[in-house]
Amino acid sequence: MSHIVLFFPRTDPRSEWVVQPLSLLHLAAVLKDSGCSVSIVDARIAGDWKEVLAQAVKMEPLFFGVSSMTGHQISGAIEASEWFRTQAPKVPVVWGGVHPSLLPEETLLTGPADLVVRGEGEIPVRVLVRALEGQVEMREVPGISYLEGGKVLHNPEPEPFDLDRLPAIPYGMLPLEQYGHRTPWPGTAGSLAYLTSKGCPFFCAYCYNQTFYHRKWRAKSAHKVLAEMSELAGMAGRGNPLKLFLLDDNFFADLQRVEKIVEGILSSPFRPEIYNANCRVDTLLRMDSSLLESLRQAGIKQLFIGVESGSDRILQSIRKGFSLKMVLEANRKLKQASLEPVYSFMAGFPGETPRDVKDTLRLMVRLLEQNPRATITELSFYSPFPGTALLERLRERGWQPPSRLEAWAEMSYNQLVEDLFPAGKVPVWVHAKLMSSQLDLKYTQRQGWLKKLLARLLAWEIRWRVKAGMVGFFPEKTFLNKYRSMRPSGRRRLRARP
Repeated sequence: MSHIVLFFPRTDPRSEWVVQPLSLLHLAAVLKDSGCSVSIVDARIAGDWKEVLAQAVKMEPLFFGVSSMTGHQISGAIEASEWFRTQAPKVPVVWGGVHPSLLPEETLLTGPADLVVRGEGEIPVRVLVRALEGQVEMREVPGISYLEGGKVLHNPEPEPFDLDRLPAIPYGMLPLEQYGHRTPWPGTAGSLAYLTSKGCPFFCAYCYNQTFYHRKWRAKSAHKVLAEMSELAGMAGRGNPLKLFLLDDNFFADLQRVEKIVEGILSSPFRPEIYNANCRVDTLLRMDSSLLESLRQAGIKQLFIGVESGSDRILQSIRKGFSLKMVLEANRKLKQASLEPVYSFMAGFPGETPRDVKDTLRLMVRLLEQNPRATITELSFYSPFPGTALLERLRERGWQPPSRLEAWAEMSYNQLVEDLFPAGKVPVWVHAKLMSSQLDLKYTQRQGWLKKLLARLLAWEIRWRVKAGMVGFFPEKTFLNKYRSMRPSGRRRLRARP
C-alpha cells in the first residue's frame, strides 16, 4: 500500500486564523478510497513541522504533495519542499493549489516542484499514484505538468467530475481540537470547514475563478449536502451544535438548490449553525422575504458579502456587477430579515484615488449605522494575482509581475502594491486600513472593560474623521498602533511610511 504525505504551509508570517485544510482533506479522501495511506501535515498547527515530516519520511512515501496559494504560503511551500528533498531525494515533490495551477511552467522552472497538478486534484491524483507505481505512463495522468528533457509538458485536463461522487471527508485525520480557536469573526469558533460547490460564474476582475474554474460553477446536490450534514451532526455528538464554516466561492449561485437545502434542514432533527455563506449583493436582491426568513430559521448565522469598494467607479472597473445603491438596499433588506451580513472590502485597485478610498470608508460606516447586525472586515489590500483580468490590464499599462516563484511570495492580499500610486499618496491607503480596523466594535466583545472603553473612543473619533473625509492626515496612528499591540494576536499591525 502506497503512502502519501500532504503538506499545508502557513498562510501568514505572524498570525492567522485557522480552519481545516479542506483541499488536502478532499485529496486524502480520494487517495484513501484508492487504497493509499495518507499523512497530512499542517504547518499552522504542527509546531515543529520538520520533526513531524521527518516521521512521515520514515514511511517511504510515494510522493510529497504541497498546496499553495499566491502570497506568503509560497515561502513555506518552497522551504518544506527543499527540506523534504534533502531527506528523501528520490521522492517526487508535487505541487498543487491555485498558484501553481495558474503558473505551472514558472513553478516548475524556478521552483522545487517535480510535478504540478493543475486545477482540481481529485481525479489526477488517483492516476498519478498508478503512474508513480509504474502501472501507467506519466502522459496518461490528466491535468498535470512536468519536466521531461528540460521541457515542460502539459497533459490535457480531466473532464469535470460529479461532486456527489466524492468520498466522505476524513475530518478524523486531523486533531480537530487544534482548529477553530483563532477565528475571523465572533461566533465561528469550533466550526468545521465545509464545501458544497466549486467555482463561480461571475466576472470579478481581481478573482482567480475566471481561469482556475473557467467561470464554471458545480455543486453537490441538495440531497448530498443534507446527507453529509446529517453525518457531521452525528460526529459532533448529542447536545453539541454542528457548526459549519462554508468555503464555497458562491453558495447562492442556484437559489432553487438553496431552497431545497433549507427545506431539508427545517424538516430534519438537526439544526446546524452555518457561517461564511458566500453571497452576492445582486443575488440577495432577488430573494424574497420568505426565503430570507427560511435561511435564518435553518441556521444560516452569517452571510459573507464581498462589497470591495464604496465607489461606483471602482465597482464598475472591477466588474462587480452591482452599484452602491444596491449595496445599501441589500443591507436594509438583511436588517429587516434579522440576518447577519459580514461585508468585506478591498483597497489599492489600479486607478483608485484617495477619494475612492474615502468613499469606501464612508460606506463601511453607513452600513454599520444602518444595520447594527452587520460586521465590517478590515480593509484588505489588492494584489495582482495571476490568472486575473486586472493583472492583464496592468501588463498592458507596463507593470511587470514577478517572473520567479519565490518573488510571488511578496504578493500577499494584504500587501499594498505601492508603485501603482504616487509615493506621496500611499499613506492614505495605509491610514484607511488602520482606520477600518477600528470601525466595528464587535471585535472587542471578548476584551476587558478598559480595552472596550478605548475601542469605543477610537471608533467614535475615527467615524467622525471618516465622515469628514480626514484620512490623509492621521497623527493618532501612533496611539492606535499601541492600542492594537494590546489586543490578542490575529490582527496585522501596519505603520504609515514617514
